[in-house]
Amino acid sequence: MPKHICVCSKALHSSPAAFSRFPTLSGEMKDAMKSRKIWTSLVLGAAMLISMTAFAAEKETVETQKAMTVNGNPLPAGKYKVTWDGSGPGVELKFLKGKNVVATVPAQLVNQKTVVAGGIVTKNDNGGVALTQIRPEGKKYILNIGAEPVQTAESSGK
Repeated sequence: MPKHICVCSKALHSSPAAFSRFPTLSGEMKDAMKSRKIWTSLVLGAAMLISMTAFAAEKETVETQKAMTVNGNPLPAGKYKVTWDGSGPGVELKFLKGKNVVATVPAQLVNQKTVVAGGIVTKNDNGGVALTQIRPEGKKYILNIGAEPVQTAESSGK
């Protein structure tokens, strides 16, 4: 019985492109491209997270035991969420009761050297009580209510 001898060209078997019309990337190139895609995704994700926090409003909860005014606006006794945008020095405070804005007032954000104890500062004003300052708990700033900057002993360096 005759033996069949197959003569094949080495050129056909030596390159992967010979088996496919569209050559593929080597393993190293695939890994490099996957790595690049992962890093790009991570960088874009981090940038989005940073941009979202940069535009987030600051907030503080304030509770008053009696009715008072805030920059001339009446503020009944109760618990309020106070929000503001920006890092100062001039900011606009919004006092919210639930989802309703009760008052909007200008304020000055004053940086402090140390962390302040939380609370509010009031003064007697024509027979009533006026809210003049908010001190967010554990922060290194205070909020002076009103358009004019108010000097405190710590902010003036005394």
